[in-house]
Amino acid sequence: MEKLDWLAINKKENWASFTSVDALATLPFLRNRDFRILEMIGMKNKKEQSLLWKNEERMWVRERHYIDINSIIEENSYYPIHCMEIELDNSDFIRFSYGNLFVKISSEILLKKITLQILEFYGYFAANTIWDNVYNQDNEMPIYFACGMEERDITDEMSRLTIESDRIAKEIRAFEDEL
Repeated sequence: MEKLDWLAINKKENWASFTSVDALATLPFLRNRDFRILEMIGMKNKKEQSLLWKNEERMWVRERHYIDINSIIEENSYYPIHCMEIELDNSDFIRFSYGNLFVKISSEILLKKITLQILEFYGYFAANTIWDNVYNQDNEMPIYFACGMEERDITDEMSRLTIESDRIAKEIRAFEDEL
């Protein structure tokens, strides 16, 4: 299992970015949503290759979503998924690549609800506090300081997250300026 350490939320554009999660972290975003899988790449016969049928039209799943969700789970159990691109209704989308999950969801309420579920699944029990803090930042946040903590355990961890995020962002800008 991957270890979620970083989270970014863009409140203006309603997207979230999770680093590092498993491919199956995409599933809650598919629940009760119409979707179509545009790309799914996994390890098959010791090589990375598409897990979708070659030259098959990428059809929308508009009913009985559980069949295709179950198919993703089965594919991942046989051939670990490394990359996926999924189009959702409302021009929303999911991109998963080697542990990095990027999700654009037009509904802030749904984005928050599922993000909280993912945080709790990965051991971030102070999920609401983490959401509130990351939601109000402009940078990707290192959330590993708060792993395993309940809301009552949070003291100065959120300020530590912000300080660390700002430090890293400054280093990245300095590096980019040198290029």
